[in-house]
Amino acid sequence: MGQLPQLIQLLPDCQFNIAAWTSFGEPVMQLLAADNVRLYPHVTQPQISKLVHTCNAYLDVNCDGKEEQILRQFEQAGTPLLSFQSVAAAPGSYQRYSTFADDDTTGMLHQLQELCK
Repeated sequence: MGQLPQLIQLLPDCQFNIAAWTSFGEPVMQLLAADNVRLYPHVTQPQISKLVHTCNAYLDVNCDGKEEQILRQFEQAGTPLLSFQSVAAAPGSYQRYSTFADDDTTGMLHQLQELCK
């Protein structure tokens, strides 16, 4: 999860939609305490399609492998893809992919603030 809880707290006006093919563990469930978090456990393709067309950015925070199909859908929709270095996709994998140093929460924060306007 890395810096995600901090970003959620620092960006109360940004909506964070967190989706997964499976159920969420307790650390993710605790994020629901924030008003700007929505969880999509056992996400379906129609839900993903809705998110692709409504989200301002895709935060690639999955450290257990990349969801290539989903990343491509967001990329094709023109959505910026953002990640931290320790979990980032291989350089050049996606056109609109921005990678931030793991300790550059401020850089990610500023980028998200711009995208959430």
